[in-house]
Amino acid sequence: MQIKKPKNGLVSVLMLGVLLLLMSFLTILITGRRCTVRTEFIKPVDGLSIDDFKVSLDDEGIVNIDETYIKDGCIITELSFVSRGKTCLEIIGPDGRYGFQKIYAHRVGIITVEYYFGMVNGGWVIALSYVLFLWTLSLYLLVRCSASLRRDMFSYDNIALLGVTIAVIFHMLQQASGLANYNGPMDSILSVMDLGTGISLILLPIAFVVSVFVMITNIRLLIKEGRKLKNILGTALGLGLMLLTLTPSFIYRIASSMPTLETQREGSIGHIAEIFAENIIYSLVAYLECVLMATIILGLAAAKNVPSFDMDYVMILGCRMKKDGTLTNLLKGRVDRAVDFAKRQKEATGKDVIFVPSGGQGADEPLSEAQAMKNYLLSIGIPEERILAEDKSLNTYQNFGYSKELIDKHFGSENAKIAFSTTNYHVFRSGMYASKQGIKVQGMGSKTKVYFWVNAFVREFIATLEAKKKLHMAAIGVIILLNIQMAVIFWLALRL
Repeated sequence: MQIKKPKNGLVSVLMLGVLLLLMSFLTILITGRRCTVRTEFIKPVDGLSIDDFKVSLDDEGIVNIDETYIKDGCIITELSFVSRGKTCLEIIGPDGRYGFQKIYAHRVGIITVEYYFGMVNGGWVIALSYVLFLWTLSLYLLVRCSASLRRDMFSYDNIALLGVTIAVIFHMLQQASGLANYNGPMDSILSVMDLGTGISLILLPIAFVVSVFVMITNIRLLIKEGRKLKNILGTALGLGLMLLTLTPSFIYRIASSMPTLETQREGSIGHIAEIFAENIIYSLVAYLECVLMATIILGLAAAKNVPSFDMDYVMILGCRMKKDGTLTNLLKGRVDRAVDFAKRQKEATGKDVIFVPSGGQGADEPLSEAQAMKNYLLSIGIPEERILAEDKSLNTYQNFGYSKELIDKHFGSENAKIAFSTTNYHVFRSGMYASKQGIKVQGMGSKTKVYFWVNAFVREFIATLEAKKKLHMAAIGVIILLNIQMAVIFWLALRL
């Protein structure tokens, strides 16, 4: 059964979020007028009676103490709302043991413990509703991703969308794992402020391994391809992400060594600023890591893709050849991949394809790349009538444009089914050049050295950030604003 993307799907998800928020608020209004306070002590209370403890409030006009008893080694105090205000619950044992809890009675008639937005009866509904909202948002984004990929696999939109989806799914799992230990709305505030921490710390070991791997592959790339800036991008990115992930630790150490900032005093401006700075960095790193993961996933998917066995033409994208006009291993791999696909299609459906080797002649090349590939095709037994050479193009963008003109003229219409063959790391970018010209194609990739792969992923990641910079800037802006909002609420909760 095919899942169809609902109309105004995002609006529906947001409306669900508002509905869940209202339900949570109503639940808390109904159940929050009473509160169960659990006070733990370092020393066990087993063998003692509740009469051995003095339980009191410093302002008895705020809440009532309805019942007090011992359960599971803790003092349990049942409170009920009386009037708006703040009070403290004190418990003193026979041997001087002492328990202390801040109690807030709100204007709307609910009681919270420890923080202004702290533990409240029915508060678990907030956490559950938030997880349900994130789950629905994740499902919506997955459906959007699926629909976008079916519509056009080769698009930076897909990378950006998948990156956001991964981030939301990570956050949903993080929230779901904390449901059992949820302790009130303040937990939600702190968990949202820690939006990127979990993702960054989970991915840090992976980033370290990848960085080492990239450094090794980049050394091989530099030896094989020369000392070029683009050949060290992978190492720079891996080390950069690792450094950013470790930066909050440095911030904490530096801030802790400066007494004037008072970062150790909960609720101080220095304390809030430190938390804000750390979480901003973690959130930004987490977002970038999710986009990088999306780049790798879609790059691999494009490279491993096998076109459907109903193609009319298979383009072969050219690249540099040897000085004697024969094919390099890289170019030969592209041709062999196209030939292999043609054989498999013939065996599966009985349908032949027309090969379209594409590439002009460079200044230092003895003949066009298209002619060199045609010569190779002829040498392995491909009939000349099944070869349609395009020898004017000088880059990948032109490969598709000139080849499409040639194919349309040869086929007699614009509806020919076209596949293309290139090196695996080059499939996604090549497909995008076709997509920009409105050319519908399916790609396939030939094998190549691993060190080409790594650098290709980094280039696509950087290209994604550049191509969709407005979208990414908007996402980063939302992350910063969300952290600012949560920091202000956190500060107010501690001050009130």
